[in-house]
Amino acid sequence: MMHKRAEHLAAIVQQLSLAGELREVRGITCQAARALTGADGAAFFLREGELDYCAEENAIGPLWKGQHFPLRSSLSGWTILNRQSTAIEDVYSDARIALETYRPTFVKSLVVVPIPTAAPIGAIGIYWATRHRASPEEVGLLHALADSACLAMKHIQLSNRLRALSQRLFKTAENERHQIAHELYDQIGQLLIAIQFNLQSNKVHSEALPLQPSLDTSIEIAERLCQRVQTLSLSLYPELLDNLGLVCALSSHLRQATQHTGLLTHFHSELGESRFGQHIEIICFRVAEEAIKNVISHAMAGSISVKLSEQDNHLCLSVVDDGIGFDTSKLRFDPHHRSLGLLGMQERALLIGGDVRITSVPGEGTAVRGHFPLKATAIDERAHPG
Repeated sequence: MMHKRAEHLAAIVQQLSLAGELREVRGITCQAARALTGADGAAFFLREGELDYCAEENAIGPLWKGQHFPLRSSLSGWTILNRQSTAIEDVYSDARIALETYRPTFVKSLVVVPIPTAAPIGAIGIYWATRHRASPEEVGLLHALADSACLAMKHIQLSNRLRALSQRLFKTAENERHQIAHELYDQIGQLLIAIQFNLQSNKVHSEALPLQPSLDTSIEIAERLCQRVQTLSLSLYPELLDNLGLVCALSSHLRQATQHTGLLTHFHSELGESRFGQHIEIICFRVAEEAIKNVISHAMAGSISVKLSEQDNHLCLSVVDDGIGFDTSKLRFDPHHRSLGLLGMQERALLIGGDVRITSVPGEGTAVRGHFPLKATAIDERAHPG
């Protein structure tokens, strides 16, 4: 019996390690607490200052989900404050029990353990509808489950903080690129255009013929500088994105990026004149930009197709080519490998709760498909969702 419970606990630990949200950890933990001990109910409590909050429950009847209790007058609060578990065979015979809290429920016996023991942030309680004396094995399993749940929660919180930091860094970088592009286009670019105009004017009105070759050279240099500034400005930040929206900016980028490549291009949009949040549009644009660059640099393709649509409250992007393709199983995080750009697309999408899927078959081309929620997912989850 003990061996089976240990195997079950190992499977639960693995399940907790794969959880992506705090509420998922709470749900798994309550379900597992019942399964490991044969209890009739389980509840997950979190400390919120001087209050004890029942964040989740899994039971044969209602317990206290969504309710707050004073930390110093609840059994789960006592467990948290004293950093030790408690097992009560008869809830009506223990002075620590607030009877008005338990009378509306089925609870007759219980065990509550802190999460974790060293510095509790909450507690797990399991309950029986008939008198039950908890064994040391059951209490030990519950402690192990509480520690595993705590580790899973810390992992998710750390991942959320890192993702929030990445989001802030991405936003800061985009803002800086935007400012530099604006400076190049509006300031340096305008000055170069003025120089070019003056040189052309001087050339027309100049009577000193020996100066004409040097004027021609100066005009040519100014024109090349203007083109270079415009290209650099567009690579830093697509001004069309702010002014005319994603459809116009992306179709223009596709046209300019492929104009000297010989690629046949097809651009299709089902968005009409719809506009989306700036953070959604810029991330979608950057994913498309990277996908188009990869086609030009690596795919050896004859054609490329880019499509924008809206489905199920998501902005959808697809970039498909008919090139040589590649083995997607070899995608890895390696700064010296070209697949880093593909992984970077996935990371950008994750910043707003979206995703990018890359499918490719050697010799049959590659498809990059992105899905971006129009209501971007919040990065940091509250201790209990509203």
